[in-house]
Amino acid sequence: MSEAQNERDSYFCVHLLGKANSRRAAHAVPTVRSLWLDEDEGSYPLIAPEPTAVVRSSEDRRHLYWRLTRAISVEWAVLLNRRIATWVGGDTGKSGLTTVLRAPATANFKRHPKVDVVSGKLTGAGPWEPEVIDQAVPELAKEEPESRGPYDGPALEVEECLEGVEVFGEAPDELGKKWAVLCP
Repeated sequence: MSEAQNERDSYFCVHLLGKANSRRAAHAVPTVRSLWLDEDEGSYPLIAPEPTAVVRSSEDRRHLYWRLTRAISVEWAVLLNRRIATWVGGDTGKSGLTTVLRAPATANFKRHPKVDVVSGKLTGAGPWEPEVIDQAVPELAKEEPESRGPYDGPALEVEECLEGVEVFGEAPDELGKKWAVLCP
């Protein structure tokens, strides 16, 4: 409460972490029981599975959550979150495990001096079978890998950079020279 009086925003990590004071994805608990979306300027369609909870982070921004019937792998959850965000034009950067979002009953000082009270409501929808969400949300478009030709920039003296690094040898590469090294 004292931090809010000092006009400081309050956030929570949407996923459990197994190590205190660390928001590294490597410390994420391996399964989740919900999905999330920072809708941002996107628009979640009415024909899609209804979120279990809606948090209004300001008068025109929302965070949506779907409770699942069972735990799923964090990898699948992140992929589903990214697919949902891409589909609705939301913030794809908030689909990861260490995402922080606003909690209900806190204040949003982002547009100071205007202060938004963050509100939340349970919709009564769900819990959802993960497969239902998976089938309802479009797949991500396949990105074609960028085709690059051989390096045509200035000559680089890479050998100097490799001093003090364990080099296993040259690796085959049709675009130029490549070395296999032990990552420092």
